[in-house]
Amino acid sequence: MNLTDHIINVALLGTATRELITTDFPEELQETLRDIQAKAEDAEALFYQQSALGFAFARAGVEAQSIAGVTNVTEAPEEDKPYFLREVGELLTSLYLNKNQYLLLYAYRRAADKGKLIPPAYLQTLLRRAFDRNNPYRYEEQH
Repeated sequence: MNLTDHIINVALLGTATRELITTDFPEELQETLRDIQAKAEDAEALFYQQSALGFAFARAGVEAQSIAGVTNVTEAPEEDKPYFLREVGELLTSLYLNKNQYLLLYAYRRAADKGKLIPPAYLQTLLRRAFDRNNPYRYEEQH
């Protein structure tokens, strides 16, 4: 079983019943794996860190940095602004799909005045247009 299959197997079965066997990892990672194991808070955190290291090494093909250079990322805070209703997201998407660029810009300005956020389900489509190089209004839409 290769390293990727072993990581997926442990992920599917859970860290309570299985442990990631680090002997399958390349020799270059063994010291870093020992450091991770010494500093891990619990079995799940240990598994996440070890598997992330294994995947990064397999994808990049370079030696891993020491554990001293690792930074923990905290969870993002909750949004402080409320979201618009679903209908607003549908309206903005409809304006985009129907190529009503002037009405879309007007709707963005009105939405910005309200101090609310566009629902996340509609952001991908709208952001794709806002960052399209061929869109002459992309800077206004990004703002």
